[in-house]
Amino acid sequence: MSSPSATTLKDILDEVLDQLDISHGDEHVSLPIYRRVLKIARASSSIIDKSQPNFYEVTIRSQDTRNRLMSVVSQSLSDHISDNKIQIAAIQVSGGPSSGIPLEDLTKRIVELAVALGSASASTIFIDSLESSECPFGSYTLVGGVTTDNPVQIFDGVRLVPLPNVVQSWSDRFPAFLPDGELQHRFRNAALLEEEWTVSPRFMRPEDYLAGTSLTSTDSPFIEKAKSQRAQEFNPYLFCMALSLVIKRKAYVSMQWRSMADDELINLRGTTGFQYVTVQSPEDRVSIAPEQIEEAKELYQSLRKMKPKTLRELEIPLSRLVDSTNRRQLVDQIIDLAIALESLYLPDEDTELGFRLRIRAAKHTENDLDGRRATAQRIRAFYKARSDAVHTGRVRNEYKVTKKETMSILELTASVQDVCRSSIIKIVTDRKMPDWTRLDLK
Repeated sequence: MSSPSATTLKDILDEVLDQLDISHGDEHVSLPIYRRVLKIARASSSIIDKSQPNFYEVTIRSQDTRNRLMSVVSQSLSDHISDNKIQIAAIQVSGGPSSGIPLEDLTKRIVELAVALGSASASTIFIDSLESSECPFGSYTLVGGVTTDNPVQIFDGVRLVPLPNVVQSWSDRFPAFLPDGELQHRFRNAALLEEEWTVSPRFMRPEDYLAGTSLTSTDSPFIEKAKSQRAQEFNPYLFCMALSLVIKRKAYVSMQWRSMADDELINLRGTTGFQYVTVQSPEDRVSIAPEQIEEAKELYQSLRKMKPKTLRELEIPLSRLVDSTNRRQLVDQIIDLAIALESLYLPDEDTELGFRLRIRAAKHTENDLDGRRATAQRIRAFYKARSDAVHTGRVRNEYKVTKKETMSILELTASVQDVCRSSIIKIVTDRKMPDWTRLDLK
């Protein structure tokens, strides 16, 4: 493999730009108009805008010029070409044909870059791609339910950033699959987890790529690496769990995707396969303070170190607790919270639910007798509300906690949510589940 000089490739691309025939259907299109279409596609987050270049037919009038360009490209990548195709790192990030990218498509991309950015920039991009073994890319998680005012670094290579309200100001790293208002709405004033990654090598022969994979394996000969060890192990789902405990609201993974820069040799259109979760009221977001993020980081570290069995035991209590904080209807909040309490404190019990639950909650969260008595009394009152919610679908405005104390149903629910949250945080911090039966005997 030999790299061409920037001057040689630029001179050929200059000739190419002078000899382009561009058409849109039956209509001839000028070079400036086609350049504008490409620039709009690069800058836009709309899948409609990004797909427009596909409707233009571009040919090089001179066969000699076309052959010389193809020759430079094929000679530069001679070590990586098999059956006139090549595997590129972008396929690992964006997905693509396992047989590789046709060399013709690669050459077409260089011509697109020359039209959009100029022959000098296109030459530099191509030559740099030959000399660099790694491709940077980003892994992104849209966090639902929260927003932030300023970028915050979580770990080296992972940060939480605020997103603007105006769609047009989104970065080209954003996905190109937002054709409808519901998806676009998720991004406005939201928070985004950005992870810095690289993939290598940049080029690989298709036969070498296929030799490193099998039909029964998801492994790839391409190597993905995060900026730091903590970034390599980062789990957005666990981080959202920790954040939910801190902010007392539901933070969740709303959408995920991976994206390479739009000036890569192969234009990925800024996106790969993605997933998004249907949730209620994505616009209902809570602003996160920097100190809350720091607290969430500590809880996240404990979650990372917990045994898988303990994490599984916490899954239902935690998810139901945060669901309780996110419900619009108070009855639904109460039912979810009751499920959280019972799955946390009564994993193997089917009798004396209310009594055993309030005793365990009181002993686990409080150290003195008065505190335990107050917690037990509030959970007993809450269970009257739970019974009303389950059996009648309605709750009263107030409930008796003691003979002298009455609490509104909103105050009572919030108070018991705090008890449940405190227990879960204590378990996460201790990184183990209590032995509830031993706690009964204290």
